[in-house]
Amino acid sequence: MKELVEVRFRLAKLLGYRNYAAYSLETEMIANPENAYNLIQELQVGTAKKLQEEKAELQDALGITEPLKQWQVYYAKNLVAKKKLGGFERSTASQFFRVTAVIRGLLHQ
Repeated sequence: MKELVEVRFRLAKLLGYRNYAAYSLETEMIANPENAYNLIQELQVGTAKKLQEEKAELQDALGITEPLKQWQVYYAKNLVAKKKLGGFERSTASQFFRVTAVIRGLLHQ
């Protein structure tokens, strides 16, 4: 693994790039590592408020104020969904919306 990293680095340098990441991203839409980093930063800033709102909604559903544990998330999401759907459970919908019927309906409108 270490040898692979070294060979990639040397290849990138020989081709005039700062590192292998810069070389491999040039042909991609993101173009360079700086753009990738900036995109990640924008996503973090842009989603932070919504993330906090969703965490608070899940905590409210469980009646807690402390941080959610991983094992609580699925249960809390189901409570929230059930509340938003007026008591209708998502698992109940599966008997009415079989995958094959849904796909056929989407493709053969």
